[in-house]
Amino acid sequence: MSRALQVRYFTPVIGLITTLLTFLALTAAPVAAANGNNGTVKIHDGATENEPVIANQPHVCDFHLHFFFSDAGQTGDWWIQSWPPTGDKTTVMSGTYLSDGIGEYRDPAVGSHSLPNGHYKLFWQGRNEKNIKHKVFWVDCDPTPPPPPPGECTWFFGSAAANTQFHENDTHLGGTFTEIENDWRMLVRDEDDGTRVGRFPAVKKVTLGDSATITFAGTIHIEKLLWHDNDPKAGEAGWSFNGTPGPVTPNQQSIFQDVDITTSIANVDAGGDSGGIDFCFTEQQTETPR
Repeated sequence: MSRALQVRYFTPVIGLITTLLTFLALTAAPVAAANGNNGTVKIHDGATENEPVIANQPHVCDFHLHFFFSDAGQTGDWWIQSWPPTGDKTTVMSGTYLSDGIGEYRDPAVGSHSLPNGHYKLFWQGRNEKNIKHKVFWVDCDPTPPPPPPGECTWFFGSAAANTQFHENDTHLGGTFTEIENDWRMLVRDEDDGTRVGRFPAVKKVTLGDSATITFAGTIHIEKLLWHDNDPKAGEAGWSFNGTPGPVTPNQQSIFQDVDITTSIANVDAGGDSGGIDFCFTEQQTETPR
């Protein structure tokens, strides 16, 4: 075949291929530019990232949510429901998200969420309310260890019987309730994690007494504090002891804290939160003058 004939033969074929490629490019462009539902959501255990970071962790204690591969600036709602076999599909947590410039979002931005042990389902809204992504997961935290055995110190509320109520001027273990806010009361209660704490009973979901002062006849040395369910919401200060705020605890769980406090006055303040507290102390011996 001559060169001229080859050129005449292949020119229409090349033109057809060029036209086809142009058509595909033009039809594909709107699809690539459109906002899609191309994100994915993962459950991550704790407050730090696992490796690989895109892996999902369906068994957690405290946790955070991490969204990937969505469009930059994509926004929507997310919510978590308690899920059978342990839950009844009640919404227990919710929020909104706004993806950053590379299509990621983390909730919370710092730290982690907590829920009681059980089975849950996360719902994440993509492009619109019809594009919902899901993740089921288990919260399975180790039970809080019981208080240390008695001997070195005595737990103030823990030594009282469950459901004991203390009012102003009541005495216990050498301490007197010299003041309870709004002339209310404190209640000793056993919690689901095995701890026994003092708390302010609520009426109609309003905590009437948020602080109490216990005055001892002599000096005591406080060695440990027990903080229970100290997870204040917006507008709440959380629990404090003698003016020092306590650590935030997982929901409905306790944290034991070693301290070194010598005092004759113990002031507990709930700050509007519904948790509980206890302190372990020894009496300080005073030297007899010679």
